[in-house]
Amino acid sequence: MLAPKIPPSLAVIIPAFNASKTIGFCLQSVLRSGIAKDKIVVVDDGSTDSTMALAREFGVKVVHQSRRGPARARNFGAGMVDADILFFLDADCTLAFDALDRVGRFFKENRGIDVLIGSYDDLPAESNVLSQYKNLMHHRVHQDSAGHTETFWSACGAIRRDAFYAVGGFEERFVRASVEDIHLGYRLRDAGFVAVLDPKIQVRHWKRWTALNLLKTDFLHRAIPWSLMILSGGGFQETLNISSKQRSKVIMSFLAVLFALVAWLYRPAIFGVISSLIGLLLLDWDQLIWLKQKRGVRFTACVLPWHWLSHLYSGIGFAVAMVIYRLGKTPTHLNLSLLRLDELVSVTGGIAPEESQESAPYGA
Repeated sequence: MLAPKIPPSLAVIIPAFNASKTIGFCLQSVLRSGIAKDKIVVVDDGSTDSTMALAREFGVKVVHQSRRGPARARNFGAGMVDADILFFLDADCTLAFDALDRVGRFFKENRGIDVLIGSYDDLPAESNVLSQYKNLMHHRVHQDSAGHTETFWSACGAIRRDAFYAVGGFEERFVRASVEDIHLGYRLRDAGFVAVLDPKIQVRHWKRWTALNLLKTDFLHRAIPWSLMILSGGGFQETLNISSKQRSKVIMSFLAVLFALVAWLYRPAIFGVISSLIGLLLLDWDQLIWLKQKRGVRFTACVLPWHWLSHLYSGIGFAVAMVIYRLGKTPTHLNLSLLRLDELVSVTGGIAPEESQESAPYGA
């Protein structure tokens, strides 16, 4: 099979931290797309494993920065490539064979679109139940949200270079993986740039989720900061996982817990619990049927408690954010009402010489 032709104006930026288990698969998938090695840059974010050495074996550009987070790593990477389209890919993802070809054709055919994001596929690499569930649900949400959107997704997302630099790139005060991509999406929207989600552009996720890291990520690093951005000017959307239907699920989960607490003192409140759970079941019915079709009845029954728990802790995250917001304690970089384009710090497009370690492609 011949590799699809990739426009020379497209480059791939991959931030990586201790990604030795996946960086090889990631780079193999990118190179299979037919893109030139000098259009691929891996930014090592202070890894303590063999990530850099493994990346260098592929002959792509490899640079190093001290541990400062994926937001800064992506900004550095963007400054090291000469391309009109910047494609950001996570180090624990592998590209579908036609992904970059689709990205290139999309921007060529849609001159008025500035931002394009894709989707996870429905074949997560990790086999444990939580990894399958989390990645499948992420896939489903993106598949249901095709078309115009108001966000960005850094695991599989492309931006026109001019738009990226017009808003200052990624906010570097996010020092760990969080909602820095959503933050960028809000700023692109507010600046008048147009974004589209194409669910046919897909990557496979290789991340292994456990109960602890999933709860920590979803609650502390996504629900709370995302809610703070919503409250401070980002607003709600009718796409992705903050749509009105998703918010209704959160309300139903809270009602179920509330009626359960009341039922300890007033037994008839148990009917409120039952009614809330039935409402939740109806709201989730399409997703549950889809999960059953993908992985069977046993799998769906196994993940149902976690699925409902996710609605609950997302709501708790919003409540915590509401308290922080009302107390005036919203971190500056999450307060979108304070952002002005003329106040944004421009991205330097390079890394400090003493921190930079670059390997040239083979044969250069």
